[in-house]
Amino acid sequence: MSCTASLESPSEVFAFQDEGWETEQITDEKVQKVFLKYFRAFVLDAEKRTNAVATGSLDGLQRGHWLDNSYGLALKERGQTPRYEWLRKRGNLYHGFAPQGFHLVPTQRDTRLFRTGFRISHYILDKGIEPSIGLESLLPLKNKRFYFIDSHEAVEIAWYCTIREIFGKKHFNTYFDPNSPHSLCLDVDLNKTPLLPFIEVEERESLRVGDNCFYRNVPLYRTKHPEGNYSGWHVVCVENTSSAPLHLGFGLPLPEDKDKKGVTEKDIYRLFSQEFNRKPINLRDLVSEKVFQNSVTHSVPYHLSLSEVEAMEITVEQIAKSAQTHPSLVGSTREKERLSAAKLKAHLIALSPMKA
Repeated sequence: MSCTASLESPSEVFAFQDEGWETEQITDEKVQKVFLKYFRAFVLDAEKRTNAVATGSLDGLQRGHWLDNSYGLALKERGQTPRYEWLRKRGNLYHGFAPQGFHLVPTQRDTRLFRTGFRISHYILDKGIEPSIGLESLLPLKNKRFYFIDSHEAVEIAWYCTIREIFGKKHFNTYFDPNSPHSLCLDVDLNKTPLLPFIEVEERESLRVGDNCFYRNVPLYRTKHPEGNYSGWHVVCVENTSSAPLHLGFGLPLPEDKDKKGVTEKDIYRLFSQEFNRKPINLRDLVSEKVFQNSVTHSVPYHLSLSEVEAMEITVEQIAKSAQTHPSLVGSTREKERLSAAKLKAHLIALSPMKA
């Protein structure tokens, strides 16, 4: 099936049943198939709204999942200055804007990750909200307002959806209850979420369908774009039957060939090149003047001026070559993350011994 052909509508895809699976149903093949169903629908919804906004519609700005930089740029292009300034002064274009039913956690730490007094893109479910309801507030057609996530958090949401289907409503709510040690939350770091016990993390070169893997841009990207989104990207392998695996990722343009399931490694490098060659986003455009004045400016290589760094450009071929010559710095990492059928089965049995 192609990315766009004969897919169920989001309302059909995300129509969860109260009852979950029997343990004998939980196989790796079935788990990855369900995960990809949710992830594909989530990615396609973002692409649809982004394209609608690009052609002049403002409806797509009212709800749904966005990259923070992309949302800020869209507000500027559509003349939505009041909302842009409201978000900037609150720091939401920097540390994120929480989904409905979730909240950011304030902190006293003062590093780049906590520059505005909140950890970047760390959202915790509010007390008193059932996890199944909280999950629905993240989903297409069910969310009531826009919110910001990164490429890994999009994968996390699809993992949560898969667990919700397998566990059923009762066991999902029990496990991810806000009063439990593993309350439903999102974070750019898997280790800071309750999803870790369900995930296999392996060091390997090989790819399997359903793997979440991470592609790194060239190190100079972070120097030129200290506030940019594209220093690296999490993508999911959706096909691996040839020498060129295909991927999908939130914020990653869909393939031009409508019959393809996903994009190739070269397509990812093309996105990295395009984003590297953009004009950098200034921190002042993302935060209040007070936060900006208190922030340390980023450094550049000693032999270059800031203007020289900002004028630098890179080609797709240069990134691909860097991935070959410096695989420890550029391109796909060896670490692969995968929702584990065995771990899901073990947790379900622990929640419901009758299913053993």
